[in-house]
Amino acid sequence: MLQTGDYLFVEKLTVDAKIGVLSWEKAATQKLLVDLTLNMDLTKPGLSDNLEDGVDYKAVTDLVAAHAQKKHYELLEHFAESLATRLFELFPFTCVKITVHKPKIIPNAVGVGIHITRERNDI
Repeated sequence: MLQTGDYLFVEKLTVDAKIGVLSWEKAATQKLLVDLTLNMDLTKPGLSDNLEDGVDYKAVTDLVAAHAQKKHYELLEHFAESLATRLFELFPFTCVKITVHKPKIIPNAVGVGIHITRERNDI
């Protein structure tokens, strides 16, 4: 469950990914929209005004983009799970909430997607 308190967030980060189980999806890059809510104590950077005491948002978004390009993913669920693991490996987050939107993939729907919440001790 997402913890209360401090968190940073990224909304609708657009990344290119090869994702899906259909043959045409395996051949084409698709756009994904990724939302992140990342729990961590923000007291120290809030008091110091020093980036070294916090997390560089660009480093987080660059990681998400690189992760999307790393390989072909069959499922959104696998993309999100492996991304959560990578975020915990590289950053001091205590909890991550990841929503992945796959827009315009189903006729008559704006999009489809998944949502996961993981705590550091879950991984």
